[in-house]
Amino acid sequence: VQSGVPPTNQTYAGSVNIPDGTTDPGHFFDLLLDGPTCQRFADQTNLYVRAQEIPAWSVSNPLSADEVKRFFGLHFYMGINQKPDRNLYWSKGIYGDLYVKQVMSRDRFMAIQAHLHWTDTSGLSQADRKAKNKEDSFWTVRTFLDTLALNFSRYFECGRYLDIDEMTIPFKGRHSARVYNPNKPNKWGLKAFCLNDAATGYLTNFFMYLGKDEQRPAGMPATLWPVIKLTE
Repeated sequence: VQSGVPPTNQTYAGSVNIPDGTTDPGHFFDLLLDGPTCQRFADQTNLYVRAQEIPAWSVSNPLSADEVKRFFGLHFYMGINQKPDRNLYWSKGIYGDLYVKQVMSRDRFMAIQAHLHWTDTSGLSQADRKAKNKEDSFWTVRTFLDTLALNFSRYFECGRYLDIDEMTIPFKGRHSARVYNPNKPNKWGLKAFCLNDAATGYLTNFFMYLGKDEQRPAGMPATLWPVIKLTE
């Protein structure tokens, strides 16, 4: 502790800044993926499909913040209730999921997944995009990632024991920050450095690894940089 005075409760770990009586999981979901965040996704996606003249919903059926929330909610649900193929959730056979069908149609879900945007890129040339990609390969979602990390830390106070670890997000597409580790169950993916509460496993801060474009202070060892950045 910088002041030299230890905190009054060094073993505390739990929720903070949350209204009394908030117990429904949906309330916590709203805190982390809040209204302004969902609204920005809706606005930027609608802007993108209009600029590209995509007929999916650009004029007659614009994306709403509520739909964005349901879209992300379905992703969480599918991560828990997994099926061999995503299309099976909407199938008429035994794999069909009535809950998923009631939340959103398959065509709408797939359209949102194909066109979801956080940042307006319509006015950028290929040279502009290339320059931004070189500076930060996550620039199109950078402020979203920062907002998410801020919300994680805003509503939970960690205990005295923390751990810093790497998290692999499975990904086989094209991206300059994609890494390969033959010893991992998911060998190809994007890597995030995470600060967690050791007692509960709660993730309170994170940042994405930028690969060869990672920028750290001169003389700073690669193994020390995540510790400094996550705890500063």
